[in-house]
Amino acid sequence: KKRESLTDNIVHFDNTIYIKNILKYPHFLKYKKILILDDDVNQLKLLKTLLARVGLNAYCITKIDSLQTGLKRNPQLIILDLYMKEEKIDHICRKIKNNYLFFETPIIFLSATERRQDIINVLDSGANDFIKKPFFFEELIARIGVQFRISYMYDEIKKFLLTQEDLSNKLLDLLEESRIQKEQIHRMNKMLAHKSITDPL
Repeated sequence: KKRESLTDNIVHFDNTIYIKNILKYPHFLKYKKILILDDDVNQLKLLKTLLARVGLNAYCITKIDSLQTGLKRNPQLIILDLYMKEEKIDHICRKIKNNYLFFETPIIFLSATERRQDIINVLDSGANDFIKKPFFFEELIARIGVQFRISYMYDEIKKFLLTQEDLSNKLLDLLEESRIQKEQIHRMNKMLAHKSITDPL
């Protein structure tokens, strides 16, 4: 398989100071931890610097063997380069998603590939998004923001459902308590009725 050339790995971006000032970046998106796996050191340095400017904490690795070390940092989003050396690594995504600790963690693939099947395979492997190189920095941030917003809404829904479940359990407990009290009252009434018959005044 042909390795992607460095010229395809250039990240295009405009004035990042301007981006930082105008970007509508909710507080719950800032200071998130991102794991990036890419064998292009220059691109990693650039991505780390640019992501830091909008409040994102990127941890970068250049080897697949370092993936477990990176995952120990509990990233909230993972960015993978599709081709590492001569190897296509879409299977890494499936491996990460099979780990119950990270099956909800968003994964974005970066690649200059023009092959339609590559993109299909990436999404089938469990990836949440695919960004074609070269790309604009604003696009990367926007797509990261989408994934964090989805994660945020998903977490809020889970909290709501857990709250509803807790309320349902409390309601069931109250109903059960009410049932027990009704049975006790019914038994007492029967006892009183029996006593009034067998022991008249």
